[in-house]
Amino acid sequence: MTYQISAILVSLSVLFHKIKSTTSHIPWIVCCSISALVYLFVKKVNESFNRDIKNPNRKRIFTVSQQFQVKENLRALRLGTRLVFAVLASIALCGSGIAALTFEFIPTYYSHFIENFIFLNPYIVCFTAMFSVPQWEKQFKKMFLTFRIIKKTRRKPQLTSVETIDNSKKNLDVETNLYFKQLADSWI
Repeated sequence: MTYQISAILVSLSVLFHKIKSTTSHIPWIVCCSISALVYLFVKKVNESFNRDIKNPNRKRIFTVSQQFQVKENLRALRLGTRLVFAVLASIALCGSGIAALTFEFIPTYYSHFIENFIFLNPYIVCFTAMFSVPQWEKQFKKMFLTFRIIKKTRRKPQLTSVETIDNSKKNLDVETNLYFKQLADSWI
């Protein structure tokens, strides 16, 4: 909500010439910088917790729920890394394109190309989102003929181990049951 209000205020200020156009680029620069720093901070904190959890000589005791949360956070960060940086890069490209158009760094006969290119960022973000989640990527590649043709030309033998999947599934089931048992015990 704060970002929308600040965007509206900055837009109105630029529209009515209350602030210069150079100042209007500060919000997206600050937001991108803060977002990248917060992402890196959260990733660092969770990685350090994960190292502490795996360390046999640790002094701190982690409950199963804390261990589960750290693992989930790291999994979500792994899945979202490409998407976060694609969104930040598209915001930076759009902001840079608008700045280049505002300050007339681009010749007038290229301005229409740049204006149209600026608004293509949803395609980049959507494709990145599709390729960030493995299940979505498989379905996406299955649906398009070009990916099927490429897949047929470079066919790789796929080795899968049923035991590994069963063991990891059993471990996940045991860990999940233990987590919910501890959670239920903590409410008693």
